[in-house]
Amino acid sequence: MKQKIIKFIISLLVIVGGWLPLAVSAGTSEAVSYLKIQTPNEWVTMALVAGGETLVAKDYLKTFSGSSATDYAKRILAIVAVGENPRTFASTDLIAGLKAKAVSGQIGDVTLLNDDAWGILALRAAGESASDSVVAGAKNFLLTNQQPDGSWGWQAGGGSDTNDTAAVLMALAEVGLTYNNSVVQNGFNYLRSNQQLDGGFPYDLAWPASDSGSTAWIMSALYKFNQNPDTWVQGSATPTSFLQSLQIGNGSFKWQSGDAGGLTAMTAYALVALTNSFYPVASLRAQAGSGRRNRMVNIKLTVDLSASEFQAGDLVNLRVRLENLGPDNAQEIDVINVLPESLPGAVAILSSGVWQADKNQWLVSGLAKGASADLKFSFVAPEVVEEKVWANLARAITPSDDEFDQTDNQTSYTFTVTPKVVTPVPPTADLPEVGTATSLNSQIAPKVLGISNEHCSAQIKLTSPNQNLDAWRGQFLKTTDSQLVYYVDATSGQIYCLDNDQAAQQLLSLVGLGINQADISKIPELGESLNADKFSAYLVSVLAGRILLNVETGGSAWYVAKDTGQRTYLGVFGYARETMRNLAVTVEERLLKD
Repeated sequence: MKQKIIKFIISLLVIVGGWLPLAVSAGTSEAVSYLKIQTPNEWVTMALVAGGETLVAKDYLKTFSGSSATDYAKRILAIVAVGENPRTFASTDLIAGLKAKAVSGQIGDVTLLNDDAWGILALRAAGESASDSVVAGAKNFLLTNQQPDGSWGWQAGGGSDTNDTAAVLMALAEVGLTYNNSVVQNGFNYLRSNQQLDGGFPYDLAWPASDSGSTAWIMSALYKFNQNPDTWVQGSATPTSFLQSLQIGNGSFKWQSGDAGGLTAMTAYALVALTNSFYPVASLRAQAGSGRRNRMVNIKLTVDLSASEFQAGDLVNLRVRLENLGPDNAQEIDVINVLPESLPGAVAILSSGVWQADKNQWLVSGLAKGASADLKFSFVAPEVVEEKVWANLARAITPSDDEFDQTDNQTSYTFTVTPKVVTPVPPTADLPEVGTATSLNSQIAPKVLGISNEHCSAQIKLTSPNQNLDAWRGQFLKTTDSQLVYYVDATSGQIYCLDNDQAAQQLLSLVGLGINQADISKIPELGESLNADKFSAYLVSVLAGRILLNVETGGSAWYVAKDTGQRTYLGVFGYARETMRNLAVTVEERLLKD
């Protein structure tokens, strides 16, 4: 019992002296106000930075008289938090001083573990590499000393506690361990087993009363791995609700619910957790000579295609997705080789960033931890004379960050395009037989689909060159003195001449683009506004001027107006040509003749 009391006294001194964390989500402004009038120390400084304060006292950090590895570590963390270089800002080179504390492949006292955890956090905050010999040695020392229950204590070979387990987990995140790693999972399993019915956490189960310090540190550890602490629920109580319950009127936080007043250290830890922050509190980009560390990120890249095989003329949908798996926010992400070459007409729709088509890359200026960004393309599968396979390898790079897991930031994809298979429309007994379509004499001569070449022969062709050709792509045309209907194909520019109902049906099979009902529903009908949430502006922009065939309803045909983006049902056989003529733009006959 005496040994347990001694351990409790030591742990309490550690709490009051400033070596534990906290967490909450309301009451941050009150906590900031309280801390601003307290005597500054490292924990207060880091908490104010996490709370968004920019004018934080820092001159006191220049004078250093500490001796232990933890003295060096917390001073380094505070200096980095205020944006200064711990190698030059203080009266001594603190990085060199901390690294000089390395003994026998670990940092500081060979009997302690907490100095290794905080030593890693401090060195990584100052820009030291995860592969640095001192950092790597401390990492291995911590891994070797994990307890069978997944925990760590403040002393090697000593008892377990939640506070040091949380600190070690944050340190391991700095050297590349992810949330799915078994070491990390075992650590969080231990922490969760200590949660009390009030939603909070104690120092250890031998003293099961929840306290603000332990709860805050565990919340910060969860945030470090991009996890939401409030998914850890006991009845209706969460870690956040427990921590909030300990805040009193002056903005400070009590250590335990039975205490009469709040403590500066507890308030500092709580503010870090309340702002969804963790240690180091500063995620600063590397700058030459600044001592600021690279962010630690894991960027995941995926590419999804609507299918793997297409016929020429089919609509291809491709999505490139970036995810930042944390633990820090990411900056300046480049995704290169996004599209294969020779794919014209791809329309890019971005949720974030800039698409540089000339460089075939996507630049995303920033991506918060846990966030994702999408780049979507829609394009028509090109005409091919024989099967062709397009393949590409896309890769995401983060030049200003430390990408600790590079196994999921590149991806290969392929898709195949085959010549369009045209299925002739079978003749119906009570309809005239289909005449043979005339071959093209030139690119701009009309292709005759009707049964009477007399109507649509060479006498009907565009004057060459004709500046209106591109303007007419995707439109039906007619003249005032003829019943003929013309359609100018939206992709090829080919002109089709329709002189009867059979010709109109044949046009549908020749140029119709297969599409499913879900995508058709994203295009507004007549009288509907494109601005409605259920419609897709990018899909309309790709399909404007196209004839669509619903592949799920036996090929019902729709036309998407080039000017309004609204769709019109073209009707069944015998009505399609009439609908096309009603949709047609009237042009002067002289523009259609030699």
